[in-house]
Amino acid sequence: MKRGRLLARLLLWPLFLLLALLVAVLALPMTEGGTQWLLRQATELARPYGFDIAYERSSGTLLGRLQLDGVTFDGADTRVEAGHLLLHWRPLALLDRRLHIVALEVADVHVVPPPASDTPPSVPQIPDIVLPLTVRLDRLNLDRLSVQQGEGVLQFDHLALYARLDEDGLMVGDLDFRGQGVRVDGDLNMQSRAPHDIAGGLSLGVDADLTGPQIGDVSGQLALRGTALRPQIDLALSAPAGLQLKGELRLDQLQPGFDLTADWPELGWPLQGSPQVVARQGHFNVQGTAEDYRLIFRGNVSGDGIPATVVDLVGTGNLDGLKLVPLQLGLLDGRLRIDGTVDWSDGASWDLDVHAQRINPGLYQPDWPGELGGRAAVSGSVAADGGGLALRAGISEFSGQLRGYPVRAGGVIELADGNVKAQGLALSSGPNRVRVDGRAGTTLDLRFDIEAPDLASLYPGLAGALAGSGRLKGTQAAPLVVANLKGSALVFESARADELQLDVDWRESGGKAALRIGGLAASGIDMNQLTLDIGGTPAAHRLALNGSGPQVDIALAAQGGVVDETWRGKLEELALTQPQLGEWRLREAVVLQLAANDARARRLCMVQGDARLCAEGGWNAVKGIDLTGSVRGIDLARLNERLPGEAKIEGDLAGDFNLSGDPANPSATLELRPGDGVLRVDTDLDSLELAYRNAR
Repeated sequence: MKRGRLLARLLLWPLFLLLALLVAVLALPMTEGGTQWLLRQATELARPYGFDIAYERSSGTLLGRLQLDGVTFDGADTRVEAGHLLLHWRPLALLDRRLHIVALEVADVHVVPPPASDTPPSVPQIPDIVLPLTVRLDRLNLDRLSVQQGEGVLQFDHLALYARLDEDGLMVGDLDFRGQGVRVDGDLNMQSRAPHDIAGGLSLGVDADLTGPQIGDVSGQLALRGTALRPQIDLALSAPAGLQLKGELRLDQLQPGFDLTADWPELGWPLQGSPQVVARQGHFNVQGTAEDYRLIFRGNVSGDGIPATVVDLVGTGNLDGLKLVPLQLGLLDGRLRIDGTVDWSDGASWDLDVHAQRINPGLYQPDWPGELGGRAAVSGSVAADGGGLALRAGISEFSGQLRGYPVRAGGVIELADGNVKAQGLALSSGPNRVRVDGRAGTTLDLRFDIEAPDLASLYPGLAGALAGSGRLKGTQAAPLVVANLKGSALVFESARADELQLDVDWRESGGKAALRIGGLAASGIDMNQLTLDIGGTPAAHRLALNGSGPQVDIALAAQGGVVDETWRGKLEELALTQPQLGEWRLREAVVLQLAANDARARRLCMVQGDARLCAEGGWNAVKGIDLTGSVRGIDLARLNERLPGEAKIEGDLAGDFNLSGDPANPSATLELRPGDGVLRVDTDLDSLELAYRNAR
């Protein structure tokens, strides 16, 4: 009996020791000290496998609520830093084959992902998701996440959700995402077994800071169905415009594919404010992959400077460009068909064949009714930096009638590096003929011929006859120009000239040009004769302008030259004669400086006896005008013809003036100082005289 008891004790003591050891091991994660010891052991065990895990502080236990601060993870070419990590779970749920996580919170996370892999891509697959237990996540909160992307950083503000994974699949609810100006809310479900059917609905929002002022805030609803690798989407945008986008994404292939269709009643651009272009009853479809897609666009387009146009585009393309097969435009009672290619792999380039039929410009510009058609080959390019425009248009045929006159055109025109080249460029309208050949740019070699006996057929408001020819050679700095033009009965709107003769013979060493106009009427001024003569070189020349008419006679002479695109010289002679004001002459030569965006004059004085009118200053394209001047010794008796009744005035007038700012609305100051004088009024009974002195 004693031996049996002893044997039992010997067998039970190891069992008790083993049980005590097991209880001690199980108790470790239930205490804070034990948890810290286990965490230290785990970090040491992970290090030989290439994983470096560290944390600054811990609190709580592994079998309840555990919080870690200052967590870092390095391994598999990835680094993760987290300022705060909280795990709260219920271990006893494992007895019921459930992993129940009450809360998982992570904050202030920075992720440096591994570099891009050279491994050839493979077709995406999602295996069956079958776990021996149910996973339930009551709350996930992820705040302030940043992901390193090359030299940039993607930042996300907040992610929260509820999730459950069981034999039926994955359910994600109460999704709340905020980051990079994007907002997403909603729910998603996915079955656990292939093909992984999905269903869900999301609310989407994008801030104007991300889309820009022309688009503004974007909001809409997205419905998902289909399968995980072939989701079918239904997107309904409510802002900034109503748009319906439906289709399917094909993620189960090496090159992701798509088949998307969008429809809208009215869509303008820009989407905010007053649109410049509007597309109504629009339809868009694109299908294929980014490397091989086909697109269709149909809609009614109109806008600022754009006539109402029915657009029908069919194209095929890839990431580098698009082939039009074709683009058809219904506009102005006619049709425009465009075939060809557009490429944007390096800058932009195009090679197009344009065919027009029965175009009536009068529906867009009432002064230009007609019916036109033709064909042209248009090609060109723009460098990637936005410069270096090159353009070539070859008109193989162009004909029809315009404003009741037959028209025809043909030839080639090219533009490249600021140079223009014309090859057999010819235009005819009615009896008028114009032809241009050659090039103009850094070097010049251009010829033109004009034979226009009826200018009325060329442009509304134009009339008369013009004929001539010319040749332009050399360079812009040293041009050679030989030309002559002769016109008669010329009219343009309210301006007319009975005769016009232009003769130019300007060579590298210098030359001369003469313009003669007879019977000129423009802007309310009639001139019987107006002549302009220029002689010399661009750097040093003289010019003379003379004109006579019933309202004014003018004589002007100047000399100077062009240096750095600015004319600098002297106005040597200026005489103006007007019946009421008499003859005024320039007192002395005046220095002038004239350029496209700036004009300056030293003090310029016009005199007549003791009277003088002086001014100096100029104009600048940015600052406007800045002009100061004075009048002295103006005889007030000149006003007698304009005074009412029998009133007369004697004396003189002096004053100063200043003009500055916008020429259309300048700021002006004027001070007039009449000298001593008399105002006399004669009546049937008597004569009344009123003397004044230093009036203001």
